[in-house]
Amino acid sequence: MPHSTHFLNFPFLRLTHELCHGTCAWLSFVTPRRCCTPQEFNIEKLQLLEAEKGRVRKEYERREGQIDVKKKIEYSKQLNASRIKVLQAREDAVHSILEEVSFII
Repeated sequence: MPHSTHFLNFPFLRLTHELCHGTCAWLSFVTPRRCCTPQEFNIEKLQLLEAEKGRVRKEYERREGQIDVKKKIEYSKQLNASRIKVLQAREDAVHSILEEVSFII
């Protein structure tokens, strides 16, 4: 907890105070203040960096999964289209045979 909170009425000081007590690494150009030591500052900065790396990895994996799903869907569509062509050809062949048979009878 801060020694004095009267400075919290000023937005910039409130921001730097919140950064110091929560995530002071976001503004690395601000020198460590009384409320956090350089070691704490560096530890928080590394933790935030690792957390951000984790979020980036998850996003990459999610997008990679989406691409795989899209590829599978496209392959399935092509496979179904070729099956429909085969079935249509069979149906046409059956109809032509039936027409030939009906002429004979």
